[in-house]
Amino acid sequence: LFLLFAVSVTGLLLTVSYALGDTRTPVLLGLLSVLVNVGLALGLMWPLAHAGLALASSLSAYVNLLALLWALRRRLGLIGGRALARAVGRTAVATVALWLVARVLAPAWDGTVHAVALTIAAIVGGALAFGVGAALLRAPELTALLGILRRRR
Repeated sequence: LFLLFAVSVTGLLLTVSYALGDTRTPVLLGLLSVLVNVGLALGLMWPLAHAGLALASSLSAYVNLLALLWALRRRLGLIGGRALARAVGRTAVATVALWLVARVLAPAWDGTVHAVALTIAAIVGGALAFGVGAALLRAPELTALLGILRRRR
């Protein structure tokens, strides 16, 4: 989960870089990220075993993410970092609400119909909790999403 955020945002930043016609910088920063990953993996795999390798991958993904953000800011100037941080914060808070609801409703999987029903309830309840959390936080992203959904009808 920790790694998923960095990889997702990195994909978006790569798209921005490529759209600006810059393929060299992402490749060089990706190489830096690989070198950091190898160094961290070598340093962490003995004290932490396989968890050290996972931590090395996650940390190097964040190195890549931060390096790409830095490169884009140098190229474009201000890129709305504070607004982006606020959006990430709102999303994190709404995600905690989702997690709490899903954690309460999700059963230990035993393959029964009851477990299937609770899993579906956890998914739907979690999505609703996220939506309510986003609405309470007045997330403009929720308004934008609802606008897109309305236009598709």
